[in-house]
Amino acid sequence: MVRLMLVAAGVLGLSLLGWAVDNVPPTSTATVAPAPNANGWNNTGVTVTITASDNPGGSGVQKIYYKLEPDGGVVEVNGAVAQVQITQEGVYTLEFWAEDNNGNEETPHNSVEIKIDLTPPVVFVESPEEGAEYLLRQPVEARWFAFDTLSGIETAEATTLFGEEILTEEPGFQVFTVRARDKAGNETVFEVNYQVVYKITPAGTQGTFVDKPLPPQERKPKGKLPLFARYKKGELIEIAFVLKDYFDEIYPDAVPTLTVTEVKFEGEKEKHVIWSWLAIPYDPDEGVYRLLYPTADRAPGIYDLWIGFGDGTHVRIRVEIVA
Repeated sequence: MVRLMLVAAGVLGLSLLGWAVDNVPPTSTATVAPAPNANGWNNTGVTVTITASDNPGGSGVQKIYYKLEPDGGVVEVNGAVAQVQITQEGVYTLEFWAEDNNGNEETPHNSVEIKIDLTPPVVFVESPEEGAEYLLRQPVEARWFAFDTLSGIETAEATTLFGEEILTEEPGFQVFTVRARDKAGNETVFEVNYQVVYKITPAGTQGTFVDKPLPPQERKPKGKLPLFARYKKGELIEIAFVLKDYFDEIYPDAVPTLTVTEVKFEGEKEKHVIWSWLAIPYDPDEGVYRLLYPTADRAPGIYDLWIGFGDGTHVRIRVEIVA
């Protein structure tokens, strides 16, 4: 009896000396870097760090296990820290747990959801069309849409809302812009360039822009252009045309110009010397833009008349001044 008491006392002493059995599993947590945005999405690859710790006085963490779904198998990592790198876009569930040196396995298993979208939204613009010309004040509906197949569209805005009329009130080059952002923060900016132009009607002789055009059979090539008209030195060159909008209303507020260059021929090359740059005024009595260009100070030779209509378009007319 005394001997049994001594053995029992010995076992008790071992327990008091710290050799008690560890039957408490470790615990683990995970952090995602970079952290997801307010919508729960990342637009870059991420690193998940799993950290495990055992209870005070326990046997210590031996392994971390994790499983990345979909289609992932169980991975074992020795130690109390494991890192998982996810670089491909998709929606993942990372399940993880730890085991201590005494074989205690954490349960229930923890999990964290990782959502990665690396692709910006797709934007389609049906109207306006890239490079299209629309008449001044022409009614043209904006037709566009944006979509994102993974995280979805968070915001989409454009110069003009879908179904409303695009800007055609001002002549010249215009830019229609659609800006779309998905829930992961990826952004697409889509631009369409178009041009707003006038209906241009020549108001000179024989439906031309000048008052003395040569007969068609006499408009022979002179360098790179046909010679269109001929004037004697000292004569006035009358330039006239009408500008209208889509509804055939005369537009009186344009800013057309005339640039006159003298053409010098050097073999097959042409050299241009600028002589004049003038605004073409509007004649409200006739509803015509008209300019009388004097030739008294011009030497006999070949000249180009560059008529710019103020909407990004122009015509170029080659004339000859003779003594």
